[in-house]
Parts: sequence; structure tokens; C-alpha cells
Amino acid sequence: MAGTETETPEGRCGFELRPEDVGVEPDSKWNVRNSAICCWRPVWQEHEEMGRCIWHANVDEKPANELLARRMDIPERLDGAILRSVDPENRLSFAGCGLYGATFDSVNLQNAGFPNADLRNATFSGATLRNATFSGADLRNASFPHADLRGATFSDTILWTAEFPNADLRNTSFLRAGVEHMTFLDADLRNASFHRADVVCTTFPDADLRNASFHRAILLMTEFPDADLRNAAFPDAYLIATEFPATDLERADFSDAHLEQEDFSGANAVGASFRHANLQEAVFARADLRGATFTSALLYETEFTDARIDARTTFSDPPTTFYDSITSRPGCVYEENPRSAEQLPDEVEPLEAAQWVYRRLEALHEDNALPEAARAFHNSEEAVERASGEPRTDDA
Repeated sequence: MAGTETETPEGRCGFELRPEDVGVEPDSKWNVRNSAICCWRPVWQEHEEMGRCIWHANVDEKPANELLARRMDIPERLDGAILRSVDPENRLSFAGCGLYGATFDSVNLQNAGFPNADLRNATFSGATLRNATFSGADLRNASFPHADLRGATFSDTILWTAEFPNADLRNTSFLRAGVEHMTFLDADLRNASFHRADVVCTTFPDADLRNASFHRAILLMTEFPDADLRNAAFPDAYLIATEFPATDLERADFSDAHLEQEDFSGANAVGASFRHANLQEAVFARADLRGATFTSALLYETEFTDARIDARTTFSDPPTTFYDSITSRPGCVYEENPRSAEQLPDEVEPLEAAQWVYRRLEALHEDNALPEAARAFHNSEEAVERASGEPRTDDA
């Protein structure tokens, strides 16, 4: 980044970040909004002809010992700083620093600290950032292509429109982070944690999310096309307009999650758990649900068109296949829990919803050649029909 040419005393850097340096259109409010300042650090001795300090000199492989010597132990403004191919031996910290538009390409900053730093529009291409800390940092529009971020921490971080293409994010923590309008293309997010994060308008195309955790996270208009979510966990998560097209959800955990109207069409959900989840109006068309668990799930108006189940797929506790149709029958949450009425549309009564669920599950088991289980749900539907006085209809 070239910076502006300003009237500065001889021997001073004079760098000032320009709008074009960070790919934004210049306007009259640039200096006010970004508090742009001119760097008055001394020109770097080894590169006086360049007229820049050690942070803004556009050269590679700057001596780590000199960078450490010139890094103050307090927050400072280093907007537009350039670090390439640098290895400061795990001792460099940028806590609270202004690093707007900075370049950290191919650097080795393992265990480095960036807490509460301003890293808007910064780039970390090919950087090694294992166990680095970004807690409380502002990473809007930052980019981490091919970066190694294993074990990094992004707690309480603003990550709007940041990008992590092909990044290694294994064991990374996004605790309470604002993950908005982001792309994790081909990213390795195995064992990553998004606990209580706000994940908004974000995509995970072809991402590896095995064993990742979204515990109590909010996911709004988020997509996981062709992502690998085997053994991923979404307990108590709240999902709105989120899609899992052709996603591998084998043994994923959605217990107690809010999944109303979510689309799982074509997903591989073998062995997945949806215990106590709200799945009203969710879509499982053509999904593979063999061995999946739906115990106490809210299933009113849930679509199972052409879904695949087997004798291990559980909709009641104990499993439906163990019922003696003469002495017992499967139940559902609408019949067993009066509070389930709070989750239903105003015009729908719990027994009406229970009747709909039993009828739909009867048809689902018939479609998958499971006649005994289908008969058990038929018995449950008839019992509810007698209790409610509502005749059977064929609108399942």
C-alpha cells in the first residue's frame, strides 16, 4: 500500500492510509469516519530511500528483532502496516492496535495476540496463526485465504463479510462472535466452536465441519451446500431460513433446536438426533433418516416426502417397533405435553396436531415397508380420534 504523500519532516514516515488502499470509494467523510492519521515514526534505517518506517516499508522479511524493538507495549495506530514472510518467534502482540487495511501475508504469528484490535480489511493470506487470539477484534472485510488458524480464538469478534477460503480453522473458537455475510469456502472447521455465535447470511460451501459445535447459536439465512457436518452439534440452536442442501449430517445432533420450516431435502441424516426439536413445517424430502431419532420432536406439518427410514428410526420412546398393538401404542408430544399447544398455530388444537402426526407417520412407515410400526401409529391416531371426536381425514 502506497499511502498518501504528505508534508512531513525529513526522516519521518509520512504514510497515511487511503480509501483505495482498502478497496473502498473515497468520500468526504473518510478521515472523519476512520480517523485517518499520518505516521510520524522515523524512517527505517536500512531503507531510508523508501521513506517509510519499518511497519510501512513495502519489503519482505523484515527483521523480527527490529519489529519487536519498535512495537510499543501499548495500543498504537498501525493502519496499513505491511508484514510479509516474518517470524517474530511467537512474541509479537497487537492488543488494542489499529491495523485497518494491514497486510500479514505468509507471516508466522503463532500464539500472537490481536485482542480488541481494529483489523478491518486486513489480509492474512497464507499466514500461520495457530492459537492466535482475536477476542473482541473488529475483522470486518478481513480475509484469511489459505491461512492456518488451528486453535485460534475469535470470541466476541465482529467478522462481518470476512472471508476464510481454504483456511485451516480446526479447533477454532467463535464464541459469541458476529459471523455475518461470510464465506467459508472449502474451509476446514473440524471441531470448531460457534457457541452462542450469531451466524447470519453466511455460507459454508464444501466446508468440513465434522464435530463442529453450534451450541445455542443463532443461524439466520445460512447455507451449508455440500458441507460435511458429520457429528456436528446444534443443541439449543435457533435456525431461521437455514438450508442444508445435499449436506452430510450423519450422526449430527439437533437436540432441542428450533428448526421450524428448515429445509433438509436430500440430506444424509443417518443416525442424527432431533430429540425435543421444533421441526414444524420442516422439510425432509428425499432425506436419508435411517437410525435418526425424533423422540418428543414437534412434527406438525413436517414433510417426509420420499424420505428413507428403517426400523432404527425412532419417533417415540421406546422405539415404535417394540410396541404391542393390543396393550400399548406410541405417543407424540402434542398428546403427552399440554404445553406443546404454545408452539402450534392459534387455530390448531394439540389433539388435532397429534392426529395429523400419527397419520403422517403411519404413511411414512408404510412407504418404507415397516407395517408393524405403521399399524402402531394407526392405533394411536384412532385413539386420538376417539378422544377428540374428530373424524379421520386423508390430508396427510
